Amino acid sequence: MIQVGTILNVIDNSGAKDVQCLKVYGGFKNRYAFVGDTILVSVKKLRSKRKAFSKVKKGELCKAVIVRTKTSVKHPNSDNISFLNNLVDTTDMNVWSGVLGGMCVGIALTLGYKELYLFEKPKDLPTKKKGLEEDDVDGDDSSDDSSDDEDSLTSSDVKDDSGIFDNLKMVLCIRTDLKMGKGKIVAQACHAATGAIKTAEKLTPKLCAKFWRSGSAKIALKCPSEEVMMNINAAARELKLVTYVVRDAGRTQIAPGSKTVCAIGPAPVNEIDKITGRNGIFPLKLM
Repeated sequence: MIQVGTILNVIDNSGAKDVQCLKVYGGFKNRYAFVGDTILVSVKKLRSKRKAFSKVKKGELCKAVIVRTKTSVKHPNSDNISFLNNLVDTTDMNVWSGVLGGMCVGIALTLGYKELYLFEKPKDLPTKKKGLEEDDVDGDDSSDDSSDDEDSLTSSDVKDDSGIFDNLKMVLCIRTDLKMGKGKIVAQACHAATGAIKTAEKLTPKLCAKFWRSGSAKIALKCPSEEVMMNINAAARELKLVTYVVRDAGRTQIAPGSKTVCAIGPAPVNEIDKITGRNGIFPLKLM
């Protein structure tokens, strides 16, 4: 909820950093503005690195569109969406794309949707192999993020059902003997979770959909060696659970081809606990 005197941050590249609301358009009775409304603002502060190239000057008046607000916005499905700051766009171009983009991202994060396409998906996207191989490059840390071809799962190898009241989760068995740094561990765990989800979407769509609706619980566990990790992977496949093993490209910290993380799930909690639970075959401790 924006009113006269409210200080807002600027999201565009005009050079302005902070502005103050001077007027809310829409009639003399309209005292408050919300996401998508147009207001009159005065530039209070410029970005220090862009002062020489700024399109506006301090004290200049201009119109702006509210992109997001601290005050929660009610969604038709009864969810409330709010942000950490008040943002406006003072440029004429891409105003509504900014509004729609901010709203859609907020809705996606709040409701837990895994994908949200604002435009039509490209038709010429390369198709992935059945072995689910892909190369991921993420700054200094890279991983080939793939399972072994000979161990590729098929729909007959996994179960795509669970009890009505079963809780679902995913466990990430992370090798501690490799002495990976914290950032490396996070990157490898993300590779494993992403790969397991992609596999589940293809082989167990019903289970995967229920996993997203139930909060997508993920547990990180300490795995002492590669041998234990691969035994866990084999035990999970015997129970017809989705698994995914990450092999690192070896660009940083560890040798090429090192198997770093094994993801199990999404699957029912009681099934995974048979393997990595306190009373399971391979009881592992939390990271």
